[in-house]
Amino acid sequence: MCPKPAGSISSPHFHPAPETLISSPVHPSSMPEETPAPKKSLDKPEVGEYKGNPILSIPVGKSGRPFSFGYQKAKAILLYVEEIRAFVRSVEEKEKK
Repeated sequence: MCPKPAGSISSPHFHPAPETLISSPVHPSSMPEETPAPKKSLDKPEVGEYKGNPILSIPVGKSGRPFSFGYQKAKAILLYVEEIRAFVRSVEEKEKK
């Protein structure tokens, strides 16, 4: 087993440089409040963009929460649409029992 070099984080001799220490605690009320973006629900498919690439978002379930995918996954879905249909039928039949 090789000894860890002095100054590595797991070393008992590790001490952070003084400039990395916080000189005074930050009170939570002084920090800006972050408001999360509301989760968008869909009632029909929408074409959008992600990092410059086209995506398709489709609503899923009763909530309409979007499921998004790009061109390559869309092509794969079309290629295997019959297998996807068989999978859905199989799961639905098992759930009926």
